Amino acid sequence: MLRRRFLQSLVVTVVASACGEDPEETPAGSSSVDSLKAFPQGVASGDPKPGSVILWTRFEPAGAGAPAAPAQVRYVVATDEALSAVVAQGTVETSAERDFTVHLRVEGLSAGTTYFYRFDAAGVTSQVGRTRTAPAPDADRPVTFAFASCQDLIGRYYHAWQALLDEEQDLDFVLFLGDYIYETTGNPSFQSPTPDREVKLPDGLALGGRGT
Repeated sequence: MLRRRFLQSLVVTVVASACGEDPEETPAGSSSVDSLKAFPQGVASGDPKPGSVILWTRFEPAGAGAPAAPAQVRYVVATDEALSAVVAQGTVETSAERDFTVHLRVEGLSAGTTYFYRFDAAGVTSQVGRTRTAPAPDADRPVTFAFASCQDLIGRYYHAWQALLDEEQDLDFVLFLGDYIYETTGNPSFQSPTPDREVKLPDGLALGGRGT
């Protein structure tokens, strides 16, 4: 099986454009607490092209008080953070087979443009995300990158992310170079977590000692 076909079989990619769609009323935003319960991983975007971008989220039915059945997740994309100038919207179905993740490509966008987006399901909205399409192929403009590497909730707080926010840089990309989140806990050779950062694994081998 070709790699492209294999990836397509894992996710459902929806190509959407505002053209020809009837406008829908944008629901009021939920509280940050409710958003975190229903969309615990937040929102993300990537693979920007001059006319398109991929959007991602994960819906947690239990967090929204919804049954663990196939769910309809709506998305809206706009040119303003209040989501009043809508340029694309639609609905995607997701289910437990995909761990209730949503992965879609929005097309028909303008090159080098900042957009805002949000998801909603079962009456709860996610936080508002911000994304930007790639510049036109013939555009002559600088591109700003931020590089990130390993992070470990058990051993460190995420001070570097706050430092990045404090710089208030208008970034085009955040590129991860190494490990994302470590999956070990309580290894005495390099981890001494405080109670608020301790992770308890439900099963598996006991941690600690050589070769762990």
